[in-house]
Amino acid sequence: MSKLKLTFIVIIMSISTLSFADSESNKAKIKALYDVYDTGTVKEFTATYVNMLADDFYAWNGRYIGLGFGMSDDGETIERVLRSPAIDHLKVGDKVISVNGILASSDDDLPFQGLLGGEVTIVLVRNDKKMTVSMNRAVQLNTNDKANTIDWMSTWDPKNWAKRATRLRLNPIIAEGNEVYASYESSQKNDEGVDVIGWTIERYVFNEEGDLVVSANLDESLFMAAQRGYFLVKN
Repeated sequence: MSKLKLTFIVIIMSISTLSFADSESNKAKIKALYDVYDTGTVKEFTATYVNMLADDFYAWNGRYIGLGFGMSDDGETIERVLRSPAIDHLKVGDKVISVNGILASSDDDLPFQGLLGGEVTIVLVRNDKKMTVSMNRAVQLNTNDKANTIDWMSTWDPKNWAKRATRLRLNPIIAEGNEVYASYESSQKNDEGVDVIGWTIERYVFNEEGDLVVSANLDESLFMAAQRGYFLVKN
């Protein structure tokens, strides 16, 4: 009986130690990610991040009210059509002329986002033909899968990376099972040289193989925008 009892205790201790080791390993990966963000190049950071990703990885970046598409850097071309209602009305390559009467070539922000259910009328050019489409804004999830994440990171400019927000304070990282939580305050100079600060909370979930399957964050984007002089308006 004593031998059986001793064996049982050893098994329990081994399982407990393994779980703790996995949790600490996941925590160490996230700590290393933040370290390379602080001191590494854009190539080193993206390599560190991508090497953690599982094939079924997805990033959850919050929600917004809009149409469910993405524009190219020129601010006039539809680059990605992801969700409803855009998926029923827009096509990749469409050239936007105006939105609710505001010219895409102007310096004004185009009202793609705004009041839930609000109508958005877009004048565009498709296959050399001018046309008008109208749709109503809906709740959108801002997510990326592994392929989209890698493609997005490949566009990062090393020069802009050097100007990125400097992390001022990283709270102790918390790891429990396959989940890791981190929070930090970041700061970046605005055009007047004043620090724009904000907190971000990030959640990471690893699978049993130690690969990252979920990344999600909540941040103070609106607060940071307000420090730059921007604010929400009803349109």
